[in-house]
Amino acid sequence: MSRNIASDEIDLLDLILIIWKKKWYFVSGIILCFFILIIHQINKPPSQIIASTEIRPITVFDEAKYKIYNLFINTIKPDYLIEDEKQKIDKNGEITKISKSKAIVDFAKDLEINNINKKFLFDLFIDRLRQKSNLVAAIKKFNFIKREDYTNNIDYENKVMKTASAFSLLNLDLDLDEKISPVIIQFKTYDKQKIENFLKFIEQDTNLQIRDRLSEMLNNYIDYVQTIKQFQIEDIEIKISASQSFEEKEDLKKQKSILIADKYIERMQNIFDNSPISKKDDFYAAKIVYNSINYKLDTTYSKIMIFSLTAIFGTILGILFALISNAIQNRNRK
Repeated sequence: MSRNIASDEIDLLDLILIIWKKKWYFVSGIILCFFILIIHQINKPPSQIIASTEIRPITVFDEAKYKIYNLFINTIKPDYLIEDEKQKIDKNGEITKISKSKAIVDFAKDLEINNINKKFLFDLFIDRLRQKSNLVAAIKKFNFIKREDYTNNIDYENKVMKTASAFSLLNLDLDLDEKISPVIIQFKTYDKQKIENFLKFIEQDTNLQIRDRLSEMLNNYIDYVQTIKQFQIEDIEIKISASQSFEEKEDLKKQKSILIADKYIERMQNIFDNSPISKKDDFYAAKIVYNSINYKLDTTYSKIMIFSLTAIFGTILGILFALISNAIQNRNRK
């Protein structure tokens, strides 16, 4: 049986009339799409949550303690330095060169451990958080990603790296004293309680590492001073052995006695032991406000966009159903 070939041109009015006659197909397509969307929303896994909170520097009150510490640490100097300077002035009228002991004090003044302030501590804290290796170590130490959940080490390491990459720091480019907005630490997670505990752990662990680093810096400086002091004593002993002058030997012995009796190292240690750094339970370089975290759903597409796309797709599907139904009816009539 021969059939008529349909025209390539579509009459828009006829199309509108067809859709109107088959409007229930049109409505059914939209209802079907929304039904599928609802089923998907019910059965889909929970959405990720974006957790964000502030990182705050030390308070003005706590910074004042470091100002006192800096003042003390930069005021004291070895007794033998004072004596050494007096001798040079008495003999020559002026100090002609910088002694080893003077170099020690000048070196101490340039040490970061002797010039601690809010910005220095805050920068140390942020710098450690910015290093992915520190985050990776913290994730493993906290057992944020359980090793037993992965069959091989490669998958575990990849998951740890992916988790570390989910952390980000915002508002880093502004000067600390001119910040309008605080530095924010942000993280994507599915578990609110877990992220709160982890942020608390990061704060404690980072502050502990910074404290240990500052203590190490002081110990290194003390070792340096102790070594220089010992070298000076050895140099004096060599000069005593080589000297032929009784007066010079007595003068050298006096310098040796002053060096041995000097309490500069003990005073440095005592000042440090009474500083905020030495108090393990109280020391902090910065704080993460983990008890006041802001949460919001990580939605790539907004609900309005999702519903709009569903309605559009349902409309297209309804029109397609209406046209197919109309074509079948026309063919049956022929």
